[in-house]
Amino acid sequence: MITQEGIMGKRDAKAIAKILSDFYKENFYGKEDSKYRIKKAQVADLAGGSELSSDLVKEIRDELRKLGYVWVKLVDEYIVLEEGPLHRCRAVKKDMIKELTKEKKNKKKR
Repeated sequence: MITQEGIMGKRDAKAIAKILSDFYKENFYGKEDSKYRIKKAQVADLAGGSELSSDLVKEIRDELRKLGYVWVKLVDEYIVLEEGPLHRCRAVKKDMIKELTKEKKNKKKR
């Protein structure tokens, strides 16, 4: 359940991260426990101000990381997703990089 704590004043990064992690578990648009987008202005509203400082953004990101979430910045919004599944993403093979860097070195020798 999402709390209303701090509604009348400013929230710190830890409180905002807690709310954002709670949103992850909420059911909206027919899904729960799923990645979601949130507008920068909405995060600023949660913080109790009209703008987000770069320091606060970094602190929120760090607090979310402690809770097991990743915060990805897009142009005017953020995506919150669980960190665990990201470790199961396919990884670029070393051979792929070697091949490209070898090709580049060969071009320099010419």
